[in-house]
Amino acid sequence: MKLQPGLSAIVTGGASGI
Repeated sequence: MKLQPGLSAIVTGGASGI
């Protein structure tokens, strides 16, 4: 899981890592 700042990590659930 990447520490993506924004809703990207939340929307993908951190699984995709987008």
